[in-house]
Amino acid sequence: MACCSRCWTLPPPARSTPRSPRGRATPPSDLTVKFLRPATEASGRLRAVGRVVSRGRRTALAEAQLVDEAGRLVAHATSSCMIFAA
Repeated sequence: MACCSRCWTLPPPARSTPRSPRGRATPPSDLTVKFLRPATEASGRLRAVGRVVSRGRRTALAEAQLVDEAGRLVAHATSSCMIFAA
């Protein structure tokens, strides 16, 4: 099974439309995904970890990492988000 058909079925912050604590919608305006290795059945359970790198009044930068059961990085994504009032 190829990485793109398995690992990005998870909704890391770079692929979702998160809400900030102030209730503002933040749709992604840019998304970059780097696939570093295939995710197969042998990879075991995959874990996505996302965080907001920087947040201003109008834009935010988020990143997500996908790691396999052995802790190896499978994919890395970054996203720039425009912040609009909800």
